[in-house]
Amino acid sequence: MHCRNYNREYPTRNTVTTCCSFVMPFPVFHFMICIKIMAKTARFPSSLPLAAAKAGALPVSSLTSLPGIQHLSAPELDKLEQAFKTRAEQAKRPEHKISRLRLWLVFVLLRHTALRLGEALALNDDTDIDLTGGILHVRGQHARAIPLTHGLLPVLRRFFSQAALCSQRGTLCALDPGFVRRNFYDRARECGLSPALASPKSIRQARAVELIEGGMPLPAVQNFLGQPSLKSTGELLDYDESDIKAITSHYLRKETKLKTSARNVFPGIVHTIRQSGFMAEVGLKSFNSLEVVAVITQESLENLQIAVGKTVIATVKAPFVIISRDEGSMKTCARNKFSGVISALTRSEVLCEVVVDLREGCQVCALVTTTSADELDLAVHTPVTVLFKAFSVVLSVA
Repeated sequence: MHCRNYNREYPTRNTVTTCCSFVMPFPVFHFMICIKIMAKTARFPSSLPLAAAKAGALPVSSLTSLPGIQHLSAPELDKLEQAFKTRAEQAKRPEHKISRLRLWLVFVLLRHTALRLGEALALNDDTDIDLTGGILHVRGQHARAIPLTHGLLPVLRRFFSQAALCSQRGTLCALDPGFVRRNFYDRARECGLSPALASPKSIRQARAVELIEGGMPLPAVQNFLGQPSLKSTGELLDYDESDIKAITSHYLRKETKLKTSARNVFPGIVHTIRQSGFMAEVGLKSFNSLEVVAVITQESLENLQIAVGKTVIATVKAPFVIISRDEGSMKTCARNKFSGVISALTRSEVLCEVVVDLREGCQVCALVTTTSADELDLAVHTPVTVLFKAFSVVLSVA
């Protein structure tokens, strides 16, 4: 079918722009009128990630200039996001408004989930974006599940609830990559930013730097980006070995905004559930790549609506963590067992706080008696094993 050059505003990956005049058949004419009526009711989500970030719902880190790396700062990315919003609101033709809303969606996904452009354009927004579980499912060569921030989820829900977009569900991200790049560059110029820093690749890199600068452990960033090796992830920052070891789970505590007295916090995704009678065993993989097992009641499982694929937060109080130096010969019923090296000791006459750096790139804090610490001859740089029972793990949903 031939059409006028609407595709300059609204191309898809399988569209060829053809400029010609034609007499519009009645069914097509009727369809265009319906689109126009629906677009008049289309509204941009009132609470954008920018506004949510200012309110503390989304992470907005201050990015510093790094050697060999040029990227947009968080305020600049927010400015660029606002430019997409404004352009969508200013659209006069209904098909242009829908097209610009789709561009905003692609930008937001790149901005907050660090997708590759090809991954974003291949998304089925109806099945790959789980607004209930808060997970973005990436298909293809670098398949992975990316948690969506709690501030972004309500914005996406309002976006997808617009009547004007209902007929496009499942294909909203299916845009021409050249068309997307041109729009990214144009919005950057409008904001007085360098177009080169507004490319999809640069935006993905900016988000990666934002995560690392915020303290997310490199293995977690590698999984988040879907990169094949830690080397490619580590090249985003000029950190030395001591800097990398200093990165802990502080970022995860800050991102989840969880207020708790527990020293050990492990946000992650549920991957197994085994139920027996009135109890249930829940296995989760934390964003630090720790395999944590918890045992909770069936009632708690149902009240928290815990299911496979859902994001939960596991917490363990420091007194419930056991320290051992007999990794090879020790037999124990504790389901959670990790190896690491002591990085800090804080002693008093009665108690001793022990901080252990795990191989996975995060820390675990234990509180033992000073007598036990002396008997185990605990000291900084001592290799140890940390253990805690599944019954000591408390699960919560943010």
